[in-house]
Amino acid sequence: MLSEAYFNENKPIKAEEFALKTLSLASQTGNSKPLINTYYILYQITKSRNDFKSALDYHVKYAQADKAYLDDIKTKHLAFQLAEHQAAEQKSRIALLDRQNNLLLTEQQLAKTQAENNRLFISLLIAIITLLGFWAYKSWTIQKRLKQLAEYDALTHVFNRGHFTQVAQSALTYCESNASDLSYILFDLDNFKQINDRFGHAVGDWVLKRVAKACQAQGRKNDIFARIGGEEFCIALPGCTLQTAIKLAEACRTAIAAIDCTETGHEFEVTASFGITDTNMSGYKLERLINDADSAMYQSKETGRDRICIFDPEAKRTIPQASHSLLSL
Repeated sequence: MLSEAYFNENKPIKAEEFALKTLSLASQTGNSKPLINTYYILYQITKSRNDFKSALDYHVKYAQADKAYLDDIKTKHLAFQLAEHQAAEQKSRIALLDRQNNLLLTEQQLAKTQAENNRLFISLLIAIITLLGFWAYKSWTIQKRLKQLAEYDALTHVFNRGHFTQVAQSALTYCESNASDLSYILFDLDNFKQINDRFGHAVGDWVLKRVAKACQAQGRKNDIFARIGGEEFCIALPGCTLQTAIKLAEACRTAIAAIDCTETGHEFEVTASFGITDTNMSGYKLERLINDADSAMYQSKETGRDRICIFDPEAKRTIPQASHSLLSL
């Protein structure tokens, strides 16, 4: 009783002390209710301390003592009943055994049915998960392919014209709101039509891919590089000054001129003419940047090709040829 009282008052140390004393006394009296309660209290105390090994040991002893105690009571009761009502008790025991047997049979049948249902459910779940996984993978593949087609040039794998317009416009808006520079480079391959006419379109495609790869290797990750026409490319440089754009354009021009074309089985040179402007000269309108860079690029074409020209607002002139700018394509 003291052990139970201390346990209920949340004093496990005292409760354990009296519980152990109870064990030393009750162990001499056989199975009794105090012994059962003592094992149960010790089980709760050791479990609360996370001493699961001792807790399990006490719980086993508690279950054994409880069962033995109940068996003693039952034995005495049956002996008393057997003395007075032997015939009725025998009949009741037979009926009870029949009910228990029927219950066991029912439980076995239920367990079997439940196991079959579980197997069916698991099979169905696996099939659904597999189907959903396949559908998700196909959907992801299709979406990736559609995005690739919508945003990238199929030949050179750089941005196409439409996606470049969206990304460049967003970059211009951001730069304008932060009062930062944006430079724009436009370049066109020199005499590219002659390469196609002399060596075929397969060689022309090879040149375009090599030019794109060579220029990509020169720039930064956040540069906006695109193929906007047949042999025309552009690079938008957010946060870059005109001087940085000139250095990048020169690096690209040099890389293009250094392309070794012997792999195609033909001997020819690849060069490009560049035009450059920035937001300080052309403002933050994409159309104006493109037109001004286009003018500078045509100046490069007219003054000898394979060179870089910077747009001059003071000397701006109208190009008589049809514009190859992004917005007119």
